[in-house]
Amino acid sequence: MATTANKGLDQQAYNANVNTWGIGPLNTNFGYIDLALGGSTLLNATGLGGTTVALTASQCIPLTISVSGAPGGVVTYTVPSGVGGQWVIRNGTSGGYAIRIQSLAGGSYVSIGTGVNGDRKSTRLNSSHGYIS
Repeated sequence: MATTANKGLDQQAYNANVNTWGIGPLNTNFGYIDLALGGSTLLNATGLGGTTVALTASQCIPLTISVSGAPGGVVTYTVPSGVGGQWVIRNGTSGGYAIRIQSLAGGSYVSIGTGVNGDRKSTRLNSSHGYIS
């Protein structure tokens, strides 16, 4: 089954899954859309530092990525290549270290300082095209 470019939602073929409202791909898509509009991925950076952590495609579906814990240094989280979207990144860690968000495809990163949250800093990243703003 074909999927959308950014969030991997199923794209139904004409006359596919006839009479299956309430089950299957349609409800799965609505769950993903709900996460993309208001869900959160919670990450714990305790013990990490000078480390790069690869996020999964499913961790990148929610709107908000919240990082907590006590890292031992800067932690870089990478968004998989081919995953696009807009996220609010919240750095709720202790210890004064920044959190970085970068596309696995490379390019620049966004650094989010300790205590910075979506009210003051949002991150736009399109991993399919390798840009962050």
